[in-house]
Amino acid sequence: VCARVYNGTFSSSTPFAGCSSAILVNVPAKTANVTKGGTISLGCTFSSSSPTTNLVVQWYFVGQKSAGQVETVITHTSHTSIHTTVLFVLFSGLQSDSVLVCSCQVLYYQAGTTAIGKMFENRVTVLSNPQTSMNASISISNMQPADTGTYTCEVNNVPDVTGQNEMSILVNVLVKPSYPYCAVHGDVESGHLVTLTCHSEQGNPPPTYTWSRVGQGAGSGVLGLSNVQTGSLVISNITQFQFGQYQCNASNTVGSAACTITLQEGMPRPLTPRRLSLQAMSYMPSVLLPSVLNHHPNEMRPLHLIHHPE
Repeated sequence: VCARVYNGTFSSSTPFAGCSSAILVNVPAKTANVTKGGTISLGCTFSSSSPTTNLVVQWYFVGQKSAGQVETVITHTSHTSIHTTVLFVLFSGLQSDSVLVCSCQVLYYQAGTTAIGKMFENRVTVLSNPQTSMNASISISNMQPADTGTYTCEVNNVPDVTGQNEMSILVNVLVKPSYPYCAVHGDVESGHLVTLTCHSEQGNPPPTYTWSRVGQGAGSGVLGLSNVQTGSLVISNITQFQFGQYQCNASNTVGSAACTITLQEGMPRPLTPRRLSLQAMSYMPSVLLPSVLNHHPNEMRPLHLIHHPE
């Protein structure tokens, strides 16, 4: 008699008739980092005292995707030699505010047949034959920020019903800062308060921001109050000495990017945007603008702009 496993703990209160062997799954590391566009290897080995005739291996992913990228795909796979049908959901999710927590099938292996989830098509490679090598490791190419999350390797090999049949790896996709946007706020006149801002839309880990004067020699600092987390530089009482070109450098462990802005006395104030309403248009003349509704600056969608006079 052997015990069942409940929530990771053994219980002998419910015997399982005919059970005499256990399965044990191992991963080499519980966390892993990969840069955007790179390939990551996810190791997973297992041991079992039973023949692997009934071996089933699954990799699945739990992460976060922004709302609006919901996709549900059902794949129907048939293994004719044993006349059974495997039906599983490759992607499902529940929306919570503006963030979608998703559960995605990465890989399903049974009796020599492998199916890859829609989100990972043409990106997953099985590194060996699990049935003969007791190795369920995979690699995933072209990793993107949406691939950040937890990857779980689950191995079932009936009659093995005890032990540890799954292990998880937390994967973090690192992204260098995108080119930041520099802006000036306030009247650029002697004696006035001027604020410079700098922000990168992308970057993981979140970038830090450093301001410097251009053409002032090595080690020359800026006269103002800067915030490395928000990217702001506040000059409370600007003088002639502080006019000139400024550079903001956004950096993290992956890379860096910079923008520059010039302060000169009497430069025009930033334009105040007019109050606009955005109306999505399907089959009408329109202009292409960065999508405001889903906060993806690289995604373009038709928007019709309507001006409301003040």
